[in-house]
Amino acid sequence: MSISSQYLIVFFASFGVALVALSLYKLSQPAKG
Repeated sequence: MSISSQYLIVFFASFGVALVALSLYKLSQPAKG
């Protein structure tokens, strides 16, 4: 049980980090319509 919850926490943490990194990357790029 503790192992699966640990994997779930790591999964959500890495997903949040990837989401923030993606939005920061998009913001740093010049907007091309």
